Amino acid sequence: GATPGDPEAVPWLARAARQAAPRSPDVAADLLDRAVLLMAPGDPGRDGLLAERASSLMWAGRIADAEATCRMLLGRDHDRSVEGAVRVCLGHALLAGGRAREGLNELERACQSSLLTGAERAEALAWASLARLVLADLDGAAAAAAQARPVAVAARDHLATSVAVVSLAQVSELRGD
Repeated sequence: GATPGDPEAVPWLARAARQAAPRSPDVAADLLDRAVLLMAPGDPGRDGLLAERASSLMWAGRIADAEATCRMLLGRDHDRSVEGAVRVCLGHALLAGGRAREGLNELERACQSSLLTGAERAEALAWASLARLVLADLDGAAAAAAQARPVAVAARDHLATSVAVVSLAQVSELRGD
């Protein structure tokens, strides 16, 4: 029953989405969509919720929707503080969609952002290592994974740590080590 501009509904929906995200990213994406629709286009918190929505879409397996959300956000004036995270999400979506070269390009662009958190940088580097592995760039994959691992461990990002370690193991195996 909320109406656009409702000052209580948007924070409530965002909290509910964050609570739902680990168990049901699809539900989180839908709740974030509702919250965004209630916000004015110029609301300073809107881009952050769109970035969270893109990530939830990605984890829900809605890869095309995640890519579309990322591209929409990056294709217009946006809050620069979310750009790195959105590029990481876009890179991940492209990689998952079988477009490793495009995904790697986005992940490398994300890594250039000075606004990335440690966890976001670890995620970008880890997925870049996997993209390089897919592209048969073993040296690049090993270098990106070696960079990602300590950053991921420090950020306590278990998924990025795992991706980096798997990339390193795969490079070792392919080299006959």
